[in-house]
Amino acid sequence: MIRHTEIIYADSWFSRLKGLLGTQREEWLDRELVLSPCKAIHTIGMKYALDIAFVSRDQVILALHKTVAPNRIIRGPRKSYGVIERPSQDRPWYQIGSAYKKESL
Repeated sequence: MIRHTEIIYADSWFSRLKGLLGTQREEWLDRELVLSPCKAIHTIGMKYALDIAFVSRDQVILALHKTVAPNRIIRGPRKSYGVIERPSQDRPWYQIGSAYKKESL
């Protein structure tokens, strides 16, 4: 089961650009950041690795990238509409094809 205590939405241009940059890993272990709309992410300047999930407009998980190192750029599949980020960890997370059953992206 996916464990989280809080979902943060980044829906402005600046909040999507910033993402988790400048945050402390420990503060986000029980949180997810949802960037929408978003088709690609960067980890430039990050101090820790991220787990990334690309989500379609109809909230289906399209692609997963685990342990994305700092200073990378990742583009989602063509049908990507949003991205979910969290600090990289060994806890269970989403699976490709599963539904993202949170509030609208």
